[in-house]
Amino acid sequence: MARNSFSRISDYLCEEILMYLPPEDKIRLEFVSQQFKRTIFRRQYRFVIAPSCNEWSKVKNVLLKRFVGDFNVIHKIDIQLFDKILSKFRYIDDFAIHYNLDTSNMDEIFECLMRHCIRIRRMDANFFNVSEKTLDAFGKRFGHSLRVVKSSIVSNTKIPNSFALLRHCSNLVSLNGSEFLNEKLWNNVFNTMLENDYTNEEDIGEDDEAEAVMQDCNEFCLEKENFNEVVLPNLKSCYLKVTNEEGVNHLEKFSDVFMNRLEKIKVELVDYIARHHYMVNFIFPLGICKFRNLRECILTLKYNGGYDADFLWINNGLNGIAQDCTKIQHLGIDFIGHQDFFINHVLQALTCFKTLPHLSISISMYNKGLNFPVMPSLNQLDLAYPRLYQCTHLKQLVYSFPNIIVLRLHRMYFFNDVLLNSLIGLKKLQTLRVGGLCPPDVSTIGLKTFLNAAQQIRSIGFDTRPKIDTKTFEMIIDFVQKHENIYYDFDFCLEDFDPNEKKEFEQFFNKVQLPKNLSIK
Repeated sequence: MARNSFSRISDYLCEEILMYLPPEDKIRLEFVSQQFKRTIFRRQYRFVIAPSCNEWSKVKNVLLKRFVGDFNVIHKIDIQLFDKILSKFRYIDDFAIHYNLDTSNMDEIFECLMRHCIRIRRMDANFFNVSEKTLDAFGKRFGHSLRVVKSSIVSNTKIPNSFALLRHCSNLVSLNGSEFLNEKLWNNVFNTMLENDYTNEEDIGEDDEAEAVMQDCNEFCLEKENFNEVVLPNLKSCYLKVTNEEGVNHLEKFSDVFMNRLEKIKVELVDYIARHHYMVNFIFPLGICKFRNLRECILTLKYNGGYDADFLWINNGLNGIAQDCTKIQHLGIDFIGHQDFFINHVLQALTCFKTLPHLSISISMYNKGLNFPVMPSLNQLDLAYPRLYQCTHLKQLVYSFPNIIVLRLHRMYFFNDVLLNSLIGLKKLQTLRVGGLCPPDVSTIGLKTFLNAAQQIRSIGFDTRPKIDTKTFEMIIDFVQKHENIYYDFDFCLEDFDPNEKKEFEQFFNKVQLPKNLSIK
């Protein structure tokens, strides 16, 4: 019995095996043995309470107390039970709460994290209703280890005391959440930089000298590349929201301080263009163009009308980004509620990017007359377009983007074999991902024609199951066996089939041995 006992397995191997257990099973199995109790929680690094997460399903249901609030049903975390569970998972470094929560006990939640956790690298929670004292203590405790801070819950009525936390996060790389980027926060960041760099030299209490410092501040920021005392010196990714004139000033100050640091930025110009056209013309060249090391830029635009002369900011702005941000690799534009002529102006302005490898376009309305520009440098295209089922629009992709290697189509309204036949002209296409609002009606014959014509295709995936049967897989196996030196990856969402079809597929795969160079999900 000693020879076959579990004690002969090392703690390291126990950690590797037991790390795949669900959290609720880990809590239940800690009483098996001392070895289990010693190793079972050590490899649990994430604590996620979210409606779409199955990992913490049972724990989530126990933790959350559901009750009816003022407007809708909200949830509240049981602090005592949360504290007991967190005392076991002391090694988590990724914490997230995505629920509609009552935020009255957020201070207690943060105190539990400080009491039990060793370090936290990623934080995603609602920072509203957290006192400045608690945020300051949390920053002192985990500021050196925090790399990503994100907030998924946006409030238009309250501004958190984010600076109390962020001033301690010297190693923060990514900051995501529009509520962090408010006037109070960035004024604190900006003033802290000025105090660290100027107040030690001489007394600047007089009014004229203080005004001179503020006037020369922008020139000082442009000349000095490395600040030793800048708040968030390692920030690489950030999310901004420009909805009023103050937002323009925030972006201007932010770009002065982080012009040589930021590599990824997301800017929302929501419901702002129609009211202040001159300000939008000011935002692009003097705001985004200052980020010289920018690799990724995502823009969200909302247009409610205007004159043709107002489109001048599009050409000037995108042209300025293309010229000044020469390192940019990914440009994304999300159109909200636009008409064809406005989107076409933006699309034609994209030709100023001569070496852009990755482009993302998202269109929310049913537009019919869009014209995509010719961009031979493009290698990857992410396109969300509800009316792209039309053959003429699909053919535009072949003519406009002939060198595409990766193509991802999202929010498609309807699909049939026209989709695959229209993309045959993309000679260099290797990866295709299709995401539609309804299942794609792709037949076995249409898929076979596409595979035989698309010489470079390596991977195809659908987010909803296409109309296929076992004959489709027989055709794929025959096709793959003719190309032994190429690895293929196909995803047909087989888990979405009904029980009878799923049983038929299981019987088929039990009888047939897949080639080594084929993977079917």
